[in-house]
Amino acid sequence: MRYAVGDAEVDFDRNRLARRGVETEIEPRVADVLRYLAERPGQVVGRDELIEAVWKTSNISDDVLSRCAGLIRRLFEDDAQEPRVLETITKRGYRLIADVRPLDEAAGRPAAVPRFEAGLVQARLRTVLPERAQAESQAVAGAEAAMGSAARRVSVRPAGLDLVIEMRRPEVWLAAPLLGAFLGFALAAMSVLGHGFRFSEALAIALIVTVLGTGMGFVARRSIRAATLRRMRRDLDAVLTAARLA
Repeated sequence: MRYAVGDAEVDFDRNRLARRGVETEIEPRVADVLRYLAERPGQVVGRDELIEAVWKTSNISDDVLSRCAGLIRRLFEDDAQEPRVLETITKRGYRLIADVRPLDEAAGRPAAVPRFEAGLVQARLRTVLPERAQAESQAVAGAEAAMGSAARRVSVRPAGLDLVIEMRRPEVWLAAPLLGAFLGFALAAMSVLGHGFRFSEALAIALIVTVLGTGMGFVARRSIRAATLRRMRRDLDAVLTAARLA
């Protein structure tokens, strides 16, 4: 697993850090601490949590963890008083404040393709942004800024290292085939009432008009789906742009 951390690239499989053209070996425990923090960028990680996760025991003194933090700062030429990479949270733990980006597989992954689904009265557009889970709060803010309409629902959630953005839009006209069938039957029933048709004739007329109404409803549904998809794609682009994720 490789990460870009600030201005360096860290290969955790080899415990090597490359920065400004120079590759440096990282002590295994120091690499484990850095990796644990890199997997939680921007989060405050408690000292007890770090010790338990890296050493698998609580019988480790804080001095050992402090030494690892100091070595991490030395690798990045970071200043504890004015940190750019690793911040000490007094009486709590540490926070990795440098920009963090996973490098493995990111270049070879295909671009996120939104998946569109149209139900009976609701449309949904779902997209997965690879390796972007750390941008969750920014995406939420962007979604709220771009929504603008109570009829549009946007949810943003992390899934592993990925970010899932899902949009739902109520669209009653997606039920056009059902409405067409109902209206066709109603019109047929109204047209045969009082005209002396036998029951079998009236039923045949009602079925024919119902089928025609349903068919017209399916044709209309295709147009409605296409128009809804265009609107939701435009809304999604607005969310991504507002969140600076496009």
